[in-house]
Amino acid sequence: MRLFAILFAAAALSGCGNACQTFCGTLADYAAECGTTWSDADITACEDSFADASKDDLKSCHTFGDPAVLRREWTCDDVNLYRDVGGGTDTDL
Repeated sequence: MRLFAILFAAAALSGCGNACQTFCGTLADYAAECGTTWSDADITACEDSFADASKDDLKSCHTFGDPAVLRREWTCDDVNLYRDVGGGTDTDL
């Protein structure tokens, strides 16, 4: 748990990308906890789809980017479904 928090903080403080692109890494970490692996291509596709995220998307990603919120609101099945449909914008975060 502590390692996950450290990795999330490092990603958040890295300064690259927006809240939604950071959220992609958080989703990948959560998927790993659920026993599913996101490939680098999955993460890149997610980040690319959020390159020009809307203000509403950024707000949602900021909220759900907190690993505790993500675990509380999403099941492992939700994370897998998100990846399987391509992730990105126009989804219900």
